[in-house]
This record gives sequence, structure tokens and C-alpha cells, in this order.
Amino acid sequence: MKQIRLIILFLHRNRLLFVIPILALAFSLIWTETKKTLTIFPGKKYLHSIQTYSDASENGKTTISTPAVTDQNVTIDFTLRKSDAYPYAGLMISLMADSAFLDISKYNYVLIDLDAGKAKSLALYLKAYIDGITKLNDLFTHEFLMKELMVDSSRAKHLISLKEFVHPTWWLEDYHFNEANLGKPHFSKMISLELQNGISTPYDTPIRITVTKIAFVKDNSFTVVLISGITLLYFFIYTLVFMMIQRKFKAKQTVISYKELVVENDADKDMQRLMDAVAKHFAAPEFSVEKLAREAGVSASRIPGMLKVRFDMNFKQYLNAIRIAEAKRLLRETDNQITTCAYNVGYNNIPHFNRTFKQLEGISPKEYRKNLRGEKRETGSTSRV
Repeated sequence: MKQIRLIILFLHRNRLLFVIPILALAFSLIWTETKKTLTIFPGKKYLHSIQTYSDASENGKTTISTPAVTDQNVTIDFTLRKSDAYPYAGLMISLMADSAFLDISKYNYVLIDLDAGKAKSLALYLKAYIDGITKLNDLFTHEFLMKELMVDSSRAKHLISLKEFVHPTWWLEDYHFNEANLGKPHFSKMISLELQNGISTPYDTPIRITVTKIAFVKDNSFTVVLISGITLLYFFIYTLVFMMIQRKFKAKQTVISYKELVVENDADKDMQRLMDAVAKHFAAPEFSVEKLAREAGVSASRIPGMLKVRFDMNFKQYLNAIRIAEAKRLLRETDNQITTCAYNVGYNNIPHFNRTFKQLEGISPKEYRKNLRGEKRETGSTSRV
């Protein structure tokens, strides 16, 4: 236990107990931030996979431009035309790279920064792969997940929770998919992201949409709070443990010869006079705080505070420490009876002396002297051999 205390004290004095957890906290927070955002656009990884589509592939009359892609944005122009079927036009970004699906299951939101022009509303689609159902070359077997966005003509950022995406009713009904059988969205196998006209997008009106950023965002607030809470708990426990260890060390340091305390441990004039007075009069049975104040020339009201700050003891504890230290010396160096040693150091009440001695030393005066004599006999036997 002593070795552990010494190690903790060494780490504390070298500030390592503060530096190490702070560095760990900083590293954890930096790591959490780096894992916070997965940017789809702008970025080179998906540039080759950006394209447009419309109902023209089904003999519709909607017109749409090819995507104009730069390092800062992607722009499309389209005009919806009424026809027998539902008119549509949109921008598609494939989320597959090297035939591998994109896993967004660890993210919470999709972020889209765009200028929607006169579109009024847009439908955001996420399409995923369902094992045993999806065929990559059959678009309508892809899992459709949709969120309708109400937009205005100014540029804005839209942060949409992935929990808000639902299976469109028309997709479930037209292709006979069962919502219960589909289960949770298959976010671990994403195929594409599509931005399409919404239910309020006007017909026969030129629409220009400029997308500046698309990203998946992870909400790490819980992780940050957890890491910060653990760090605060560490410092709280550390403070308590160190205070306990320091208090034990102080207690051990004060139970020493009163002469050593006088000579080595304090240069303050008032404290020195107080310690000198105790050293001189501790053996007086009726020695009190008031008598100490008169002898040392220090106000009686100040003495408890001085002893508390210097030794973490009250007057009685300090006086007992001095008396027991001297009693131990007498027990070691003289053959006087235990009662005589007790009277010599200021105790008139022998049971009180025995209790105080055992409380401070862990053994009775009799056991203390017996142990000393046993050590002497063992030493004598060894020397004769």
C-alpha cells in the first residue's frame, strides 16, 4: 500500500495525473469530431457517379439538363410537363464505389445545402439493397426511402434525421412490398441518393437547383458528454484519493520526536515559540491551551488554527503526540515502570495513558516494551553465535 501511495505522489508531483487524462480527453474529442461527417459532395470519390433522369425515358415530356459539376457545386435545370403519367425529374448520385455499398448505419442525419430556385418542394430519396429482394439492374427492387422537403428560393441547409425517411406508399402498393416484412431500413447497404421534384413543384416553370453540399452526419453529443463525464468523475475520485493519502502522510510525519519538529519543520516565529513552549512544558499534567498561550506569547484563540494548518491536529492531539513520543523513548532507554514513564510525560490517569498510547501506536505500552526486550534477546543470541 505504501508503494502505491509513493507512486501516486510521484505522478501527482510531476503533473502526470492531470496531463494524461487531459490528453486522453483531447484525443477522444478530436477522434469523435473526425468521425462526425461523411461528405458525399463535393468530393472526388462520387464525381463520376452524378447523373440526371426524368420521365422522358417513359415517353414523358419533362426536359432536364445534364448536371453541371464543379469543385464547389452541381447544378441541374429542368421543366416539368404534364402528361398521362406522373412527371418527374431528378439528380442521382451513386453511393457505390468499386461495387461496394456505402454503410451509413452509424450516422444520424443527412445534410443537404442547396438553392432550390422555384421548386417549392423536393423529394429526397435514399435507395438501399435488400438481401434476397434487390436486383441492381431492376431499379424498383431497390429499397425506396423518401423524405419530402419544403424549400424556398433562397439557399439553405437542410438537416434531416434518417428516422424521418419512410417507404413511399406508391412503391409499397405498386410492387407489393410488405412494410412489416421489410423491417428497419437497410442503411448499411446504400445504393444511391436522389433529389427529385416534389408534390408542390410547379409545371411548365423552368427550375434550377444548385447543390453545394451533401453529407451524412453523426450526432456525437452523447459520446462527448459520456467522455467528459468520465473525465470529471476521474478528477473527482483522484482529488478524494489524493487528499486521503496526503492526510495519512501528514499524520505519520507529525508523530515524531518533538525536538525534530522544533528544529526542522517550521521557521515562523509565533509557531516556533509555540512549539518551544510545548517542548518545555508538555510534561506538566495540567498543561492547557491557556497556559501555552501565556508561555508562547500567542493568543489562545489563534493556537487551534495554527496547529490545524501546521499539523492537521488540535491541541490535545498534538500534546498527546509529543507525550507518547517521549514515553516511547523512556520505555526504550530506561527500566522505569510503565506507570512512572506515564507520570513523567504528564499523564496522571494510567488507563487514559494506555488508551492514548494504543490509539497512536497500535499496541499497548506493555506490548511495546515486551517487543523491545524480545528484539534485544534475539540480537544477543545472534552475537553469541
